[in-house]
Amino acid sequence: MKSPGEVIGEMIVAGLRSKTREEQEKDMKKLFGKIAQITLPNLTEALVIIFEEMEVDGEKKRWVRYESHSTPWIKCKACGWHGLWKDLPIKEEKIVLPDTAQESVIGAPTKKVVQRECPRCGSRKLKYKNWQHPHADIVIYGSHWDIGNLGDIMVGGIGHRLAALANVALIMIKRKVWLSPLTKLFTAMRVAKLMM
Repeated sequence: MKSPGEVIGEMIVAGLRSKTREEQEKDMKKLFGKIAQITLPNLTEALVIIFEEMEVDGEKKRWVRYESHSTPWIKCKACGWHGLWKDLPIKEEKIVLPDTAQESVIGAPTKKVVQRECPRCGSRKLKYKNWQHPHADIVIYGSHWDIGNLGDIMVGGIGHRLAALANVALIMIKRKVWLSPLTKLFTAMRVAKLMM
């Protein structure tokens, strides 16, 4: 089963494939050679999008691929253990249903809950740090929806674009989306446009 970040990666690739050849070439010309990271804080996952050249049927073509990485990095302050979010222990808990639903044929539903404690010593004193791709040109932090708003600046008429710009300014002031480095805002907008 694909992770949420991988689904977003598939959406970006499918969106690029659905464009005309001229639109694809225009987008790839501006993004070629770039590596963009989208960190989805609510999904504990970082999606790395790589715009590169690939050989297809003996012909070199510009294309995009993606990788999904677990984030954040975690360090135990008590014993020094290092790991990722995916390395934390998971506990399965029963979901309590109303009495009328208990006799259902689906069985006893459960949910998986990540235990925020060190797997080595059991301490809850953990330090979290977002993972960052070492060669990323731009790192965008935020939800899929909020990041997509960046791309909204690049579509539609001038009135729509100005409204989108005001919306993005508000989102960035509220720190729902942030970029590193901020000087790569136009690259972030081009990547976000692929998410629409």
